[in-house]
Amino acid sequence: MTTKEQILKVCGYASGDYDNRLLIAMVNTLPFQKVHETSRNVNGISTVLDIVHYLERHDGDYDKPVPAPLYRPVSRVLSDFNKGKNKSQCRKELQDRLLYMTAIDKKSVIYTFLDGIKTDRIWTFKHLFKHWDDRFLKAVEVLFEMYREPEAAKIICRYDTVQYIRRHLKELSTSYLYVEARRHLPADEPIDRSMCKGNWEYLMLLAYLGLPISKEDAMKELGDQLRQEITKAYQYDFFPSVFYLPHVRQMVWALGRLKRLDVLFELLAFEQNTLSLFKAREYSKALPLLWE
Repeated sequence: MTTKEQILKVCGYASGDYDNRLLIAMVNTLPFQKVHETSRNVNGISTVLDIVHYLERHDGDYDKPVPAPLYRPVSRVLSDFNKGKNKSQCRKELQDRLLYMTAIDKKSVIYTFLDGIKTDRIWTFKHLFKHWDDRFLKAVEVLFEMYREPEAAKIICRYDTVQYIRRHLKELSTSYLYVEARRHLPADEPIDRSMCKGNWEYLMLLAYLGLPISKEDAMKELGDQLRQEITKAYQYDFFPSVFYLPHVRQMVWALGRLKRLDVLFELLAFEQNTLSLFKAREYSKALPLLWE
C-alpha cells in the first residue's frame, strides 16, 4: 500500500465513527508532511490534520514551545481575498487578525468588508460595535441609509451624535428599537408614544432618561401591559406566575430604577393573589383581580 493510499484509508476511517485513541495511533504512523500535502477535499482530512497539529505541537514533550504562526502580510491576504483566491480562508484569517493589525491595515480590511457582501458587512458591524473606531462612523451612516440594517442602527444609537440620531429617529426606530434611539436624545425632548412597542418600552424609556412618574401613572402603565399579556397568555407556554409573562421583567427593572417601590409591592401582592390561578392556567380569572 502506497503512502497516499495509507493516508486516504486513515481519512476514510476518520470520516465515520471512530475510536479517538485508535485514530491518533493511526495518524502517528503517517508521514506528517504528506498529510499536509493531501487535498482538503478528501473526506476526513480535517480531522486527521487536527490530530497531526496536536502531535506536532507535543511530540511527547509537553514543554515544547509552540512556534508563533508565520503570517503573510495583510496586504497580500487582502489581495488574494479581493481576487477570489481561497476567499473563505483569507476571510477567516483577516477576521482573526483584525484586532492585532496596524491602523492602516485595519482600515483597509474594514472598508473592504463594508464594501463587500451582506455577511461580511454584518460581521464588520458586529465587530465595530464591540471595538469601536470613530474613523468608520461616516461609512456606517452611509450604509445604514442605504440598507437600514439593524446592526448598523445599533452602532449609530450607541456611538453617533445627538444631531444624527435626531434627524434619523424614525428610521432608527424602525430598523432597531425606538427606546434605544430615543434614550440618547435629551430627556426634555418629546416622547412619541406611538413609536413605543408597549407600555413596557415607555416605562423603560422614562427610566433611561431619569424622568419621574407618579404612583397612579405607573400603576396604569403596568396594569395596561399586564392586562394585554394575561389576555394573550393562552396562546403561549405555561406561565407559573405573573412574573413570567412577556415584558414583566423589563417593567420590574424600570420601576426599580424609577424608585417606585410602592408599585413593586402592588405587583407582588397581585402575584401572590393570582399564583394558584396561574399554576392552574386559569389566566382569565386573574383579570378581575387586576387593579383598574
